[in-house]
Amino acid sequence: AAPPPPRKDHEAMTMPVTMQSCRPARLIPALCAIAGAAIYLLPISDSDGAAGIASRLASSLSPPSAPPSGTCSSTRGGPDGRWERDVPLADLAYYEPTYPAYNTSNPAHRPSPDDPEGTMHRKPTTYAWRDPPEVESRCARIAPLTAAAFCAEVRRLGIDRIVFVGDSIMFQQSYALVLQIGHDIPHKDPKTRRNSAGSWTSAYECPGDEDGGGGGQPVELQFLRNDFLIYGNMVTNSKSLPGKPVLKDWIGPYRLASSSARTLLVVNTGAHFKRGQKPSYEDVVMRFVADAGTKFGRPNDLVFWRTTPGGHPTCGTATEPFRTQEEYYDSVEHPPAEHANVVPKYGWGKFGAMNDYLKEALGGYNDGTGVGVTSGPKRIHVLDVEPMTNLRPDGHQTSPDNRDPDKPEWDCLHYSMPGPIDWFNNLLFTNLADLPSLEEEEQESAAAAESSGALRTRQDRESSPSTTTN
Repeated sequence: AAPPPPRKDHEAMTMPVTMQSCRPARLIPALCAIAGAAIYLLPISDSDGAAGIASRLASSLSPPSAPPSGTCSSTRGGPDGRWERDVPLADLAYYEPTYPAYNTSNPAHRPSPDDPEGTMHRKPTTYAWRDPPEVESRCARIAPLTAAAFCAEVRRLGIDRIVFVGDSIMFQQSYALVLQIGHDIPHKDPKTRRNSAGSWTSAYECPGDEDGGGGGQPVELQFLRNDFLIYGNMVTNSKSLPGKPVLKDWIGPYRLASSSARTLLVVNTGAHFKRGQKPSYEDVVMRFVADAGTKFGRPNDLVFWRTTPGGHPTCGTATEPFRTQEEYYDSVEHPPAEHANVVPKYGWGKFGAMNDYLKEALGGYNDGTGVGVTSGPKRIHVLDVEPMTNLRPDGHQTSPDNRDPDKPEWDCLHYSMPGPIDWFNNLLFTNLADLPSLEEEEQESAAAAESSGALRTRQDRESSPSTTTN
């Protein structure tokens, strides 16, 4: 069912919490009740204790919903996949970050004299994602993004602008993309880490066809920092809460770029939401869904909402990926004693429920059961990186592979680059390759309209009274 419309009072949602949000795959029932559902999905009063919340949560559980099936984009990167060591791939995917916040791990790396080829690059960069055989047998495998693959897709789909909107993790994704295609971004202030995650715009040009049949294609690349994805008349009380969110205007630059025929918009929010925040995460999701269909006024754009992966409390010692999702949830439920408070402190226990809510909301937009779509894109796609990223406790800024003596004392959410963050873009562009081009969409629409017109003509003919001529 479609999620309820946003409420004016911004209070906690009264929708039932399903087992999809707190099933064993999500594990940590106490955290799900307290850190996740209690904040976002259950009506809470001051008299509610943890036991009461857990009791009401248990009474509302329903059987888990079936996983999505059918399209390759809904099954790639799923919970049954795995990370597989692929050392040669690290050479193909290697790049050198230039921002000081993310260029500390590579220079500090030293190959082992016992295995110089196998340890040429940091170990976290040598893993490739593999979906189950039954998925890869019918769907293209997720492949590292290259400049050639990038240009092939932007040409085929008619994309002339790519806009990323979100927080510091989205900055990392946007920065990874420009580095993956051999480009770079303007350095506003390379001396400070804070400014390194600021908004930026850069021009990139795909080269002309090798046979000389076409000229180069310019593509504008842009990142707009907005931790809550709020816009317009949405006002947040977050400044009274811990932390200093960055809230750059993004809706204006996105909507008013008349020079762009087709924009690829990639958005995310979630990690910065806290108890008592207004508007809530659900409010932001439903406002975006409603306005994308009726107010953005960009029906040809491709829109992706990336899910929010949690951090890893064991990243300080992790040297390789987890093998199963259960390992990840067990590590969150039983973190090292010295980091026992990080999951509730940063809210990682609630991200799974938030991602499930997002998928339900976008499902309502895409299947027509939610708000009407009058001037927006036909679909808002989910870029689900959560299952893949759950299995990567290694490669974080604080992980053992980063041997820079000045590395962050404890950062188990952001990754060193290159690394797991690159696979956000690998999945994005592999999924883009499944989509029809604008020309193919127009042909499909014309064929559907012609078929519908022929059907109506036949129905009209059959329903009209027959006449005879004497």
